[in-house]
Amino acid sequence: MEKKMFLALALSMAVLIAWPFMFNNKDKKATNGVSSVETKPDTKEAVRTKKDTEQAQAKLGSIAGGQTYFIENSFIKIGVSSKGAVITQVIFRDYKDDKKEFIRFFGTDVEKRGAFYIHGLENTTFNVKILDQATIELYDGKGNSVNYALSKDSYTIDLSIKKASEKSPSQFSLYSKTIEPEDKNYGLSKDPDKRNKGMLLYSALQEKITKTDISSVIDKGAVYFNESFRWLALSDRYFMMAVLDKNNSLSDVSAKCISGGNCTIDFSVKGMTPGVFNVSLFAGPKDVTYMRNMDTTLAGAIDYGWLSFMSVPMLELMRFFYGIIPNYGVAILILTLLVRLLMFPLQHKAMKSMKRMQDLQPHLKGIQEKYKN
Repeated sequence: MEKKMFLALALSMAVLIAWPFMFNNKDKKATNGVSSVETKPDTKEAVRTKKDTEQAQAKLGSIAGGQTYFIENSFIKIGVSSKGAVITQVIFRDYKDDKKEFIRFFGTDVEKRGAFYIHGLENTTFNVKILDQATIELYDGKGNSVNYALSKDSYTIDLSIKKASEKSPSQFSLYSKTIEPEDKNYGLSKDPDKRNKGMLLYSALQEKITKTDISSVIDKGAVYFNESFRWLALSDRYFMMAVLDKNNSLSDVSAKCISGGNCTIDFSVKGMTPGVFNVSLFAGPKDVTYMRNMDTTLAGAIDYGWLSFMSVPMLELMRFFYGIIPNYGVAILILTLLVRLLMFPLQHKAMKSMKRMQDLQPHLKGIQEKYKN
């Protein structure tokens, strides 16, 4: 019986693995374990996107006299203000809430005042040139310019700054607002302010991540960090926005909060070329594939809990199976069969022990009857 079960499990697993090779769809493409299908442009989608953009622009209005412009790729859409070259919003195009609206990372108050600031340029009103759908250049005609470019099929934003003066802008700020979350389990609230956010800092020197809950910053008023970091991030349970410098030179980091849950993360970048600055931003879901594609250390932002020694290997196995058969249902089924196969020796031994006990039952009953008194 046990051998038949083992053979059945092995045969099922072999069929599942061989299935895509037997019925291979040549038109399907897969990159980094994520399936993608080529589609033709949809006129309705273009109209919907234009309508969403117009509504968002009407809602945002201006940042102290600046106009908000949008750039986008297939994954995200970001708003950039002509006043100060401020990022005003990040919209995730692959994720919707229960009302079928795209998930936004920042709340309305942050949209109105800006989410990512470049110090020294706050009062500069830029001319705007949309180079393509995913690239925007802001310039003032005096030699100062800021360029945001969205990488294709990713959540990466490449930022390039040039200044006319020798002194390059070295100080930046990330803004956030946190209200007491309605869902204590950190559910995906429609209001971004109610998705409890935290701050993550990765030190390449110590190879560790420092986590600071925004609510604790609100209690203390301010928190300061003396070391330098490779990246820092504003993160909730599902999404995050990170600033990455591969020279590990993010320094002078501080977090300050005032009443109403309004918080700011300030930081500097040391060792920059005078007048020139390049940095990468990650704005997306905590998906290990996309995070590792940008920087392998970013994947450490995912909290697997105290059972990480088990969950991480199983997740990697499931991603491996998904790369072969791009269907999570089938990947989970294969993983389940594999776990059952690995547990089979122990299960087989336990079943043999139970069988022996059943065979001994008549003898035990006979002994009990013989010596019942």
